Parts: sequence; structure tokens; C-alpha cells
Amino acid sequence: MQTYAAIDRLVEAGVIREITGRKRDRVWMAAELLAELDDLDRRIQQAMA
Repeated sequence: MQTYAAIDRLVEAGVIREITGRKRDRVWMAAELLAELDDLDRRIQQAMA
């Protein structure tokens, strides 16, 4: 399946990581991306204050 092949490539590149430890109904997380978005939100809030 192409979707899982793409997910595997993202995992291998370190972009996302699987956080459930299951074979079905797995969930992946992009921690660095979430941290960047949080930082961007903080900077936007500071600029608007």
C-alpha cells in the first residue's frame, strides 16, 4: 500500500515516529513539527501583544 510506504519513508527519515506500539490502529507523531508550530504560535502572540 502506497500510504504505508510513504509513512515508512517518513519514519526512516526521522520526520515522524510511531507512538502506539501496536500493529493495528497505529498513531504517528511529528514532535519536531509540533514544537516548531508551538514556537511560531508563541512568536505570533508576542508580536500581537
